Amino acid sequence: MYGTALSRNRCAEQTWPELLGKDQDTAYDTIKRENPQVTNIVYLISNSIGREENDEFCCNRVVLVIGALPTGGEGISKVPQVG
Repeated sequence: MYGTALSRNRCAEQTWPELLGKDQDTAYDTIKRENPQVTNIVYLISNSIGREENDEFCCNRVVLVIGALPTGGEGISKVPQVG
């Protein structure tokens, strides 16, 4: 798998609830700035089907779920988190 499996308490910033509704570029820049250990940011369109889940926690991976927003347009539709 990608990255290194580490315990959750050894990571820098792990979740970004303030990014809900933001655009993907803002989310990407914020995550890279606040947690330099993140080297793998995966973009997932919220209506994608068949995504494989991974039980291995990786301190360098964040999935950005992009979907339709209630206010219109698209943006981050799930709180990004390390894993």
